[in-house]
Amino acid sequence: MNKNVFASLVLVAVSVGARADLITLNPVADLRIFSFQPNTNDNIEGLATLNASGNDQRTLIEFDYSALAGATIQSATLRLRGASFSGSTAPTSTDLYRVTRSWVEGSACWNSSDSGIPWTNAGGDAVGTTGTQLTDPYYHWTGNGTSTPTWFEFDATALVSSELAGGFANDGMLLDGAVGNSLVYVSREGNNFSGVAGNPTDIPQLVVNYTPSPEPASCLTLGAIVGAILTKRRS
Repeated sequence: MNKNVFASLVLVAVSVGARADLITLNPVADLRIFSFQPNTNDNIEGLATLNASGNDQRTLIEFDYSALAGATIQSATLRLRGASFSGSTAPTSTDLYRVTRSWVEGSACWNSSDSGIPWTNAGGDAVGTTGTQLTDPYYHWTGNGTSTPTWFEFDATALVSSELAGGFANDGMLLDGAVGNSLVYVSREGNNFSGVAGNPTDIPQLVVNYTPSPEPASCLTLGAIVGAILTKRRS
């Protein structure tokens, strides 16, 4: 085997074993829950992390990961199209947590995950990296509000990876804003608040960069390539 052929085999082996794909998922469910009407399901307006005195609003959002079965997650970015409801451009923050109880989009509210089924913790059962309620978020976003609709991005890599690894059930994500946060976002149905554009291109996205699980034929091909390389090295 000449040197050029050997080098080509090495490159092919690397490309077969390290191919990465990109997929954009849209939610299968999302919802705004709010403390000032704790028993009201509101699935006709947009999403929010608005948090004023006595008016804490949180976002529940869930994606179907079935297309990622067996994959290795390189990155996962939650993207929400939104703006400040008040028009504020002041600094603010939002925390991303993992929801630990299943919920129903058409009936969940601040006090309940479904009709007649209360959350263990009002406002949603959700934990961070240490497994404690609303503590140590998977991602802590900081930035400024805006009066102009824009995309807000949250790093969900650790959260999505932990669920796909089989360690946790996929019950979705919860976003909770700091006091003073006035951000609102377009929902999966295109629902929006005043000042936030709502159309099909603005609905939430989970953009995932991943390495897919090798197909059986690919595994055989990779094995043959590696075998050829090892044979060459012994010769």
